[in-house]
Amino acid sequence: MEQVGHRLPPPETPRTDPSKEEAEAIAHRMARLTMSRAVPVHERNGRPSYVRLLDLPPAFQDEFRAALRGSCCPAIEGEGECAWARDWADWLEGRFPRW
Repeated sequence: MEQVGHRLPPPETPRTDPSKEEAEAIAHRMARLTMSRAVPVHERNGRPSYVRLLDLPPAFQDEFRAALRGSCCPAIEGEGECAWARDWADWLEGRFPRW
């Protein structure tokens, strides 16, 4: 059965260009989201468990390492510095550290 009627077009909102700070924040967030695909998440017992900090792009290693200060991190023999996969995912989304 066909539906009869019409829809009103959405109201047009004036387009505004982002400020320099907003554009930089958007670019930074896009870079973080791109990293979510580039950095391998290692599994333990078939579940996402940890990331190795050496697998992160160098430009973000120090920033993420600083966010980890005071956090519990996994100690995995032979893997070097690691972080929990959930902390990595939350950091990518801007929800870590949780102060």
